[in-house]
Amino acid sequence: MLLVFSSIFLYIGGMITNDLFDTNRDKIERPNRPLSSGKIKKPTAISLAMLFFGMGMLLALLLTFTSTIIAISLIVMILLYNFKMKNGSLRPFFMGGIRSLNIVYGASFNFELLNIQNYDLDTIPLYSTYVNLSILAVAVFVHVFTLTLLSKRETEIENKQFIKSLELKKIFRIYFFLLIMLTFLGTLFLPNKSLFLAYSVLFLTSITVIFFNRTSKKNYGHMDIRFLVKSMLVLLIPLDASYIAGSGGLYMGLLSLGMIIPCIAIGKKVSMT
Repeated sequence: MLLVFSSIFLYIGGMITNDLFDTNRDKIERPNRPLSSGKIKKPTAISLAMLFFGMGMLLALLLTFTSTIIAISLIVMILLYNFKMKNGSLRPFFMGGIRSLNIVYGASFNFELLNIQNYDLDTIPLYSTYVNLSILAVAVFVHVFTLTLLSKRETEIENKQFIKSLELKKIFRIYFFLLIMLTFLGTLFLPNKSLFLAYSVLFLTSITVIFFNRTSKKNYGHMDIRFLVKSMLVLLIPLDASYIAGSGGLYMGLLSLGMIIPCIAIGKKVSMT
């Protein structure tokens, strides 16, 4: 739970600094946002960002050295992304890296326990745990890399510079192929293979239907891209749930999958992109 709340605090700190670095641009493009409208003053936002990053770091310090190093790395990557990288060609790599590192962060408390449990014992459980974690981290990277790549086309001006159906279909083919390969690896290494496959089929079917509905249109605009990005953000939950079910069992998988309900409900009232 400490890692859960630490991740939440780091995420909120990231959202605040994102608005801080974008204030001047938002005055033109999004004048109703809290900072650009003047409802929130910059010193207040800076204080809040420091508070949330500080609380995230404090919780990491209460855990392990590994957790602390990863928390520091996350803060550095978040600030670099918000300050410079989100408008460059490295944008999808950074966002995918941050999300993947957050997956590793969630498991960091277990690393030292695993090493203690496997000291002078069979190393297969330790090996399989690290392999499973690596497969999930890569799957999250591929998914977030793709949705971040697409998110640059969410505005009408940017979408006009985007080669239409051909490029979007090509992106989906590469994305889908990589996920199929990772699903195959997950089937090899995860203990609950049938559960993993069942959840994975649900996720892959959902993502295929969403992409097909958009790419089959003769003309699609920035609102279609925005719908794709929002859907992929929501479908990050079933993607996670498939690996959680594959390693933690049916009930842990269902618990994780159930998070999609509040996500969709909140998404109707709050902008997700």
